[in-house]
Amino acid sequence: MGVEPGNKSVLIVDDDPIQLEYYIAVLEFDYEIITAGSFSEALQILSSDVTVDAMTCDQHLDGGHTGTELLDHVAICRPGLLAHTVLVSGDYFTHAGEHIAPIVLKPVEPDQLLQVIGQIMTPGNLAVAC
Repeated sequence: MGVEPGNKSVLIVDDDPIQLEYYIAVLEFDYEIITAGSFSEALQILSSDVTVDAMTCDQHLDGGHTGTELLDHVAICRPGLLAHTVLVSGDYFTHAGEHIAPIVLKPVEPDQLLQVIGQIMTPGNLAVAC
């Protein structure tokens, strides 16, 4: 099977390498995977011309940064991506700032991850880099 040409891309943002590998293993057969292991790496990707159709982001990132902070950047640089983003958190209550994003609680089951990514994907709504 594997990724077909034209498949949608998912940016996975998590500073935990084990979590990144898990998400890659779950999603790599259905989506083109782009990873960011830090807040700054995610900013670089989002500020580039790399196509990102959906994003999953851990709420707690390196250096005290949050997924909510990343959503603030997305709102400015790639507002179309907001509707295609999911936050992942181990917290039962997570503040997403002024943005609306689904929040999936850890541990994330493979079927749950595939389902939520599938739900936030909408054909023809690609975000443009700033």
